[in-house]
This record gives sequence, structure tokens and C-alpha cells, in this order.
Amino acid sequence: MITKYVGSATKVQIPSYIGGYRVTAIGKEAFGWNETITSVIIPDGVTAIGKFALVGCTALTEITIPNSVTTCGERPFGGRPWMDAQPGAYVLVGKLLQYKDTGNEKTVTLPSGVKEIGEFAFDDSKVRCLILPDGL
Repeated sequence: MITKYVGSATKVQIPSYIGGYRVTAIGKEAFGWNETITSVIIPDGVTAIGKFALVGCTALTEITIPNSVTTCGERPFGGRPWMDAQPGAYVLVGKLLQYKDTGNEKTVTLPSGVKEIGEFAFDDSKVRCLILPDGL
């Protein structure tokens, strides 16, 4: 697990292995409040992104997220331009929905393929109605 990034690179490629151990998770606040990172590539094999993992990364404009990610904690991508630049009202991480609150939506229709809604995904939003796909 990546627990804390202390490097100075602006473009970060998380390794698949560290010290012979497979990286399977990005921990709570691991990259939080880093204002110099512009790009993060998460390797295939990572299955979890922790609470606030990339929160406050104000220069972050590019994130590569593999389909192996199946779990995200509370607001893993909060407060950075990458999330704001994504089209629509939400971002899908694999089959996990992370809502991007634009402040305007009162009704959100979730796409087919969503299997889980991220923790606190609609917290503090004005959404009052969710139209769910079959199977959710």
C-alpha cells in the first residue's frame, strides 16, 4: 500500500511493486494536499483508493485509473481540477460511481454498469432523486 508520497515529481507513476511487495492500494490521504503533482498513473493490480487519497491536489489534471480498482473511500479525488474537468455529473472508476457535484443537478440518472456508489458520493449535494440502473 502507498501510505504517503514524499517525492517532488510533478508526474508520478506508482510502481506495481515496492520492495518485492505488490502495490494493491493507495492509502488515506497518500497524495493529499500535494500542490505540485500534475499527473498520477495508478498501475493495474491496485484494487483500492483510500479516503481523500488525492484530495487537494490542485495542479492534478491527469489520473490514469486501472479497471482493477473496485473500492474507493470517501471523496478520493476531492478538490482538484481533474475531477472538475470530467464531463457530466459523475466519474466512473471501474463500476464504482463517484459523483461530481456541480451544484445544479436535482435528479441524476446513473448509467448501466454501475455496481456500487462511492462512499459519501452525494453528501452535501442538491441531488434529491437517483434513477438507478437495473442490477444496482
